[in-house]
Amino acid sequence: MKLLLQVLVVLLVLAAATVGPGRDLTAYAVWWVTNGQPPEVSLNGPAGAVRGAVDVPVDVRPPGRVDLVAADVDGRELATEPSLHVDTSDLPDGDHVVTLRAQDRSLRRNSASATLRLVSDNTPPKFEVQPNPTTVPQGHTVVVYVHPSEPSEIQVNLGGSPLRVYSSGADYWAVAGFDPDDQAGPRELMIEGRDRVGNAGRSSGELSVAPFKFTQDRIQVPEPMVPLLSPTIRADEDEHLGAVYRRENGPPLWKGPFLRPVIGPISTEFGEVRSYNGGPFQGHHNGTDFQAGLGTPVQSPARGRVAFREEVRLRGRVLILDHGGGVYTTYAHLSDWLVNLDQEVQPGQQVAKVGTTGLSTGPHLHWELWVGGKTVDPMEWTEREVP
Repeated sequence: MKLLLQVLVVLLVLAAATVGPGRDLTAYAVWWVTNGQPPEVSLNGPAGAVRGAVDVPVDVRPPGRVDLVAADVDGRELATEPSLHVDTSDLPDGDHVVTLRAQDRSLRRNSASATLRLVSDNTPPKFEVQPNPTTVPQGHTVVVYVHPSEPSEIQVNLGGSPLRVYSSGADYWAVAGFDPDDQAGPRELMIEGRDRVGNAGRSSGELSVAPFKFTQDRIQVPEPMVPLLSPTIRADEDEHLGAVYRRENGPPLWKGPFLRPVIGPISTEFGEVRSYNGGPFQGHHNGTDFQAGLGTPVQSPARGRVAFREEVRLRGRVLILDHGGGVYTTYAHLSDWLVNLDQEVQPGQQVAKVGTTGLSTGPHLHWELWVGGKTVDPMEWTEREVP
């Protein structure tokens, strides 16, 4: 009996050596002697792929009674801390196994282990850039297609200016216009982006703006309309309407090629250089004119929303449709409007009537198309699909 008591005293002393302050020594001693259950060990790793240094929190139970013995990732030793620090930049991309071994403080030193599958990705994404066309005539439109090597968020800059970017499945596209006065020559395309874990990638490309020979015409303006030829009047009106074309107007609303707004022959081509009343040839006609009788219905070429409906001095009664994606169409010299401000319109819907208001010598429709604040040939949009 005396020997048994001596053994119990020794065991209590050993148990006391492992108990923390503020603990119930008796309960701990009983657990220390009798426990045969291994500890519970788990690793709480991040979901999905990771990059760079990550911390993997450790959870052990019963708390305060377990020691961390060893940890590793793919056999590489890690410091045994309450949160395992794993630097994936030293590892190849792909799957890795983090292992933790623990041992409780009881007499039997019961042990357990936990593993965690960790996926690392430290490779920047790559971007394949394809402008269509690669050579864009002045006054025309380019679509820039971007194919990332993996899911990414991207930004596209053309000649140093950002473009609105839209997704199409796993790929992206952006549209840009070059007005008739844009300088011919190369333009740099720069694509920057980050994948889902934050790896940053960059790619570049190039397109070229080619000179385009626009038609010329001599226009005789009746004497009462000559004051409307004032450069100040045109500049003020262009600025007034330009504020509409520069608005951020959300995602594209159109699908497929645009419809012609009226059925009739073209009387003036886009970009034409004109001489008024014998003056010098200068400027560009920033729309396409259609011959049409007074009151002929004008139809919407694509889905859109009425963004502007006013009468101005040069263009007369004007309607502007917002098609999203930085694209607007303008209808000038109207005799009447058939839709209201902010109204949504569908392809083929009648929106106005042909007239001869403003600086006009006879009934016709003047049709403009604007992309990102640039006026481009609207007929191109009836002959090709964007994007």
